[in-house]
Amino acid sequence: FAMFAIWWERKVAGHMQSRLGPNRVGPIGLLQSLADGIKLLTKEDLVPRDADWFLFKLAPYITFAPVFAAWLALPFAPDFTFEPRLSVGLFWILAILSVEVMGVILAGWASNNKWSVYGAMREACQMVSYESPLGISIIVGVMAAGTLNLVDIGHHQGGGIHTWLIYRNPFVFLAFITY
Repeated sequence: FAMFAIWWERKVAGHMQSRLGPNRVGPIGLLQSLADGIKLLTKEDLVPRDADWFLFKLAPYITFAPVFAAWLALPFAPDFTFEPRLSVGLFWILAILSVEVMGVILAGWASNNKWSVYGAMREACQMVSYESPLGISIIVGVMAAGTLNLVDIGHHQGGGIHTWLIYRNPFVFLAFITY
């Protein structure tokens, strides 16, 4: 389905831009997604000449590791989470995702290029500035539920749509819209 969806999206985008879209690989371009995946796997991994090789290679890991670590506290179903006893699950997610900024700054700095550093600092500023309204809007939901445990927050809302936290008071609804 993913290959078909990518093909369809590219065909629609091509039609909107008055061009054909993918039409080279397979019948009417259906195998274009597979060809793009093979091309991605065989691409050469380049490191700029003046870059710090170790830090340049380390930066993507520092950027993506917190994203995967945040899944530890997310409940996928009632009582189905990697660590159900984590009483500060929401705090864990906010704290661990804040580490991602360091990977972005490290990537720009390790390339030893002033424009990369400027771009990385701009991205870091955006990430940090978006964390403030995100954190404040999440804190409103935490105050309405009375806990930081995501499993307990899920149980508070388990009775149906009328028991969701956003209907508790207008401030929680406003925090939801802000989030």
